[in-house]
Amino acid sequence: MFSIDATESKSPLWASAFPGFYMFAAGLCVLTKVRDPSAEIGIWGLLVGACLVPAFVVPAVFSTRRVRLAVSEAGLHVDGRRCKIDDLRIEDLGRHGARIHVVFRDGEARTFQAASTANARKLAAQLPPNSVPAHALPV
Repeated sequence: MFSIDATESKSPLWASAFPGFYMFAAGLCVLTKVRDPSAEIGIWGLLVGACLVPAFVVPAVFSTRRVRLAVSEAGLHVDGRRCKIDDLRIEDLGRHGARIHVVFRDGEARTFQAASTANARKLAAQLPPNSVPAHALPV
């Protein structure tokens, strides 16, 4: 079984939810002040103000994750999970490796970045013929 380490640009759900939580907390502070103009915002207002930048930076910090792409007789495995693919394309990035574009049978498209173009091509070449379209196989 041949495998390579790659990265995927996909932010986790919890990191993507941070801006929504921030907007919810800010809305509660504004609602409190509107309902009772004499109310002190206090620590909650300070926290809302202090969390403005981190709430929108956290998704960017956690936007990439490491994955292991492996090939077996059953097809392509992403982090140990077998996936059926419809399309696989390799984009050469020169000295920066290769970008692997994969479209799965369920219509989901994912992009992985490998450190080496040669390893990405070797991964595509070792896929069994029944799991990848003919144009992705080496000639």
